[in-house]
Amino acid sequence: MKLRILGNSSLKVSEISLGSWLSVGGKHLTNEIPGSPSVEERETGLKILEKAVDVGINLFDTAPGYGKGNAERMIGEFMQDYNRDSFLIATKVFFPIEWDDNRFGNSRKSIHVNLKESLERLQTDYIDIYYCHVYDNFGNIEETIRAMNDLIDQGKIIYWGASNWTAAEIERVYGICRAEGYHKPIALQSKYNLLHRELERTHLSTFNFTEIGLATYSSLDEGILTGKYNYEKPVDSRFVKLQGTAFEELMTEYLDKTLTEENLVKLRKLEELAKEFEISMAQLSLAWLLSKDFVKTAIVGASKIEHLEDNAQTSKLELDNDVFTRVEEIMNNEPLVQGDHSRWSYNVLSKKINEWNHRLPSIAQERRDARKEKETDR
Repeated sequence: MKLRILGNSSLKVSEISLGSWLSVGGKHLTNEIPGSPSVEERETGLKILEKAVDVGINLFDTAPGYGKGNAERMIGEFMQDYNRDSFLIATKVFFPIEWDDNRFGNSRKSIHVNLKESLERLQTDYIDIYYCHVYDNFGNIEETIRAMNDLIDQGKIIYWGASNWTAAEIERVYGICRAEGYHKPIALQSKYNLLHRELERTHLSTFNFTEIGLATYSSLDEGILTGKYNYEKPVDSRFVKLQGTAFEELMTEYLDKTLTEENLVKLRKLEELAKEFEISMAQLSLAWLLSKDFVKTAIVGASKIEHLEDNAQTSKLELDNDVFTRVEEIMNNEPLVQGDHSRWSYNVLSKKINEWNHRLPSIAQERRDARKEKETDR
């Protein structure tokens, strides 16, 4: 498994990391939101964690609400048989397990209480990456920043990050941290995949400016980019397993919106391209993600060991950029810049701007040379 440096830190993370939204924690179906059910049996979750270690994954992502605390508990229990310091654990704050006004959000009180409880469930004395699960629009962002800064200084967390934040929110916090000398967030965890590329238009300049690293969730878009829904909904799919929970309606609505005939045609072509290179469609989708230099790790979930093995093999692939060009031609969904230049994609516009910036020194020299020639002629 290859490693990448995460954002503006020196932290080394595996290119593929393991999420625990549905598959880790032991079967726990719930109709409560926020949070999530766990749809796999306990034995399956433990085997997935073991396989993650075997394939070289070093980052395990979780949150208090995943399985109502059970995902954190299982990861904590699992880590007792390993050298905890050899692995990275990321968890989050904002959504509490039990509803409580002062456990909800990113206030100093909420951060203090939720971190204390997460540390207990995870059976560890520190968290490697502590994410604000969402931006707290009702709180004091400077209070949140100072609380995270204090926790780093106390050694209770090593780094902090943002999840589902807008570009403006990231830059606002980055500016405060830079001005006041606080520890800056090193990572953004957000949805980004071949079907959802909006971040390219909204966040790329922010990634460049702040050097924050992207950890993608829904990297395979709820399994859609594995090809499992290309022709039918399989009986063992996540969609079926979520039936009877609060997420059934959400998943049904999402699949109906996403699995349009237009998208299915694209997905089937993507599957054929993957076969051409003798790799799975999931591997091709993840390889495309990792071809983006702002992506530092792709978080994947797994319901079967073979799925995780397949995903992890992506880190070993050596595909030419021509392959990714063909992928993007099939999907034909690169975001466009808004306004007068809407016919340009962000990548095209960035390339033009970079080319111009690189020319500036030579243009300046040309002008100096021209002035010298005029002075000589005189």
